[in-house]
Amino acid sequence: MEFYSTVQIDAHTWMIKDCFQSYMYLLEGDTQAALIDSGIGLPGLRESVGRLTQKPVIVINTHGHLDHVGGNCQFEKYYMMQTDHEVLQEHTDPVFRKNLMEGFAQEFQLPFKKEELEELAKLGDMPFFFQIMDGQVFDLGSRTLEVIATPGHTRGSVCILDRERRNLFSADTVCDQGILLFFTHSASVREYLKSIRSLQERRTRFERIWPGHHSLPLGLDYLEMYEECAEQILTMPERGEDICSNLGEGKLWRMGRVSITYQLQNL
Repeated sequence: MEFYSTVQIDAHTWMIKDCFQSYMYLLEGDTQAALIDSGIGLPGLRESVGRLTQKPVIVINTHGHLDHVGGNCQFEKYYMMQTDHEVLQEHTDPVFRKNLMEGFAQEFQLPFKKEELEELAKLGDMPFFFQIMDGQVFDLGSRTLEVIATPGHTRGSVCILDRERRNLFSADTVCDQGILLFFTHSASVREYLKSIRSLQERRTRFERIWPGHHSLPLGLDYLEMYEECAEQILTMPERGEDICSNLGEGKLWRMGRVSITYQLQNL
């Protein structure tokens, strides 16, 4: 079974997708490259990246969930918000990973045996961790990446602005279909709304949004949709639909092509 597939976005930018439908983005500059997120952590990611660039590669994690940090151990170092490091530690635990990977395998109809998932749930040691900050800039050589703090999905979530190419890599802050804010480590709906408005203020600086899952790329109209959806929740939070999934329980507010899952106690 092939674990990874690749789509070239431009001459120096690629989307890498693992079989659990998590998207990673490889951005190459003149002197180094950045891998935005590292997927669920299946074997062969380092080799897949090596076939695309010979430049030194840094890993920048948008947040600490298992389907975005699992491949970190195949590289020398990674960058992420300190706020999410505890989430990463929980989500790289083999038992935690195995339980969620079993659910994902069933959802995506992947033909993994239980014993295979047990082995895949085990990761090597995490490399050296570097903390990133809101507004931090990475110079890849004629290519500049800017970190934008966007608490919501997790408290330490960030988006990455590719300044010269006018791309925003949004991970799970802006996706087609829906955003999950119902985890114990999620920020409040109000904080998420503030994050979306922060992106709105920067909208003249990017033209496309590249998410961590589902359809891509997205137009900037998704910012308006999520802003309005969050505003509606804050107006009538109790009217959301009750939901229960393998990821948790909460309320779901649907609005057109988007939705937000949230907790009444975390508005």
